Amino acid sequence: MIAEFCKLGIEDMEEITGLNACKGSYINLTYTFSRGQTVKMLDDDKIYLGNQLSKKDSSRYYGIAADERTLIVSEYDADGSNAEIIVYKKKCLKGERKKIYICNRKKRNPRIFFSFDKRHSP
Repeated sequence: MIAEFCKLGIEDMEEITGLNACKGSYINLTYTFSRGQTVKMLDDDKIYLGNQLSKKDSSRYYGIAADERTLIVSEYDADGSNAEIIVYKKKCLKGERKKIYICNRKKRNPRIFFSFDKRHSP
């Protein structure tokens, strides 16, 4: 799983040396989208492998978390406020609908600017 995070190539994120078991309710940040909607991306009842990493030359942090189907990287202030989604990936099972979101990282609050539905094929 560490390799999947490293493949993302986020240059100003410190090196990932390990992942810890984290309860979803503890790491599930609230994200505010451009039209004011607030969402939580993780399941409060699940356990994720994750870590908090410093953003180089900044007072902000990266939070990384993943399970067998979901991978998320977010950026936030030390108290967890002003959270932004940097990467969100959700794997689908055969026959499920897959939705891919790409977020605009230049904005303070993430804004989905591209999405599509696609049937997962074998």
